[in-house]
Amino acid sequence: MKLCFLAPGNSIHTHRWVEYMADRGHQIHLITFHGGDKIPNVEVHYLSSPGKLIYPFFLPKIRFLIKIINPDMLHAHYASSYGLLGACSGFHPLVLSVWGWDVINFPETSFLHKLLVKYALRKADHITATSYFLKSTVMNLISMSERTSVIPFGTDLTLFHPEAKPSKNKTTTIGIVKTLRTKYGIEYLIRAFALVEKKLKNVNLRIAGEGPLKESLHKLSKELGCAEKIHFVGVIPHSKVSEFLQKIDIFVVPSIDKSESFGVAAIEASACELPVIASNIGGLPEVVLNRKTGLLVPPKDPSAIADAIIHLIENPELRWEYGRRGREFVMKNYNWQENALRMEKLYRKILNHC
Repeated sequence: MKLCFLAPGNSIHTHRWVEYMADRGHQIHLITFHGGDKIPNVEVHYLSSPGKLIYPFFLPKIRFLIKIINPDMLHAHYASSYGLLGACSGFHPLVLSVWGWDVINFPETSFLHKLLVKYALRKADHITATSYFLKSTVMNLISMSERTSVIPFGTDLTLFHPEAKPSKNKTTTIGIVKTLRTKYGIEYLIRAFALVEKKLKNVNLRIAGEGPLKESLHKLSKELGCAEKIHFVGVIPHSKVSEFLQKIDIFVVPSIDKSESFGVAAIEASACELPVIASNIGGLPEVVLNRKTGLLVPPKDPSAIADAIIHLIENPELRWEYGRRGREFVMKNYNWQENALRMEKLYRKILNHC
């Protein structure tokens, strides 16, 4: 198949989809406003734009590129931007993948924003969502259940696996891998850690990621008197995230926004046999099974996060059991190869139907 993607080229999720399809022998083109690393066996068409408000002016260029590429399938990612452009291109068959914020927060901005998203969704021949929570969100906007599939991003289980020789370090390390943005609730994790550190001394917190809240989070950790035990390690390449996870004992996802519609970080941690503490919000309850693979806590509740952390530290056998069950759960439901193959089969089904 010749496949054309309209998607952010700087996203690891885009890279994974196009690399998989290229490795499967398909001819892949990517049209993007967001440049990133060079992708093997993928022809990237980069459109330089100063901002999303300018995107519509590139529609003639996008239509021209699609006409020249002449793909069998157009796959747009993110309904409120690339998806809208894909819908306006007039090309079919069109697959539209929703990511979360685009169908949860964006339509709530104004009546016009909701109309634009609904238009994009209705123009798609098929819609894919990463979770059942996200599919239900789409169904609240339009009634296309028969043309909407749940296909998760999934995790590479050969890359994400437990450490071969578990560390015997007596210090318990709590960790998170997230962009330092408000929606991910890292402030509440730091406040929770300060409560934990007052009761248990052999603990530390490792935060991987960069973002606009970096300075304020550093300041908060100093104000709470636990800065010496909180380590901001910066951005970690996706290929090195597994190594980071293998060096921690408990993973926390304290997100506060319902646009956290899936939770890739949570399933990557579970694949490494880590117990996961997550906010009971959005799609996180689908990937963190309460009292089976981890613990769910109310969002914006440092005390609840702290209690969950202390409970897991004081019950190491439970911690290991949650981790073991977590990997089994991921192997059964979120194996990247199986999830990506489902997308490939969907392409063929749509083409056969057409």
